[in-house]
Amino acid sequence: MTTRLPRLAAGRHVTPAHGCCLLELVSLLADEEWTDRPAAVHPVLAAVARCVNDLSTPTGRRALPALAVPLIGTARARRTHALVEHCLRAAGLPRARWMTWWPALAAHRATRAVAVAAGGRRDEALRRLLAECTALCRAEECPHGTSDEQATRGAGGGRGARRPRRHPHRGGAAGDQGRGPLPVRDHAHAG
Repeated sequence: MTTRLPRLAAGRHVTPAHGCCLLELVSLLADEEWTDRPAAVHPVLAAVARCVNDLSTPTGRRALPALAVPLIGTARARRTHALVEHCLRAAGLPRARWMTWWPALAAHRATRAVAVAAGGRRDEALRRLLAECTALCRAEECPHGTSDEQATRGAGGGRGARRPRRHPHRGGAAGDQGRGPLPVRDHAHAG
């Protein structure tokens, strides 16, 4: 039995039978309610993805479903500033003060500028920008490589990992002689 994906098209759609945009496809894949604003995707990355979907040619849009799955799970990435800066660099645009207040709009405008500057090669430029922005969000998930790479070089978490420094407002900084040491608890086994 084969499953047919909805046809990607510009804009929002009422149901998959009417087509879908890239983010509506993501909402299906993430098992969310049908929307072009899935909770599983970082809001600034979603703005880039919506713009990429809408500005791609019908031929270019056929390659976008491959970029859907990596978008899932990026919502918690703390990369808003990095995403905006990356989009601005790609578009060759200067940073403006308002961009701090409306980062999704800034990323959207920068994505439009990338499409205009790329001309006839806009599909490739837009896919590359979306892939790079997705990679920025994904890099935060595993900043030291995959778990296999961490095991190989001995880095990473687990019981043998380096303990985090104490927060200065919660009992003093590491090495602070004015306070006693904080108790170390293994929260997984705390009773």
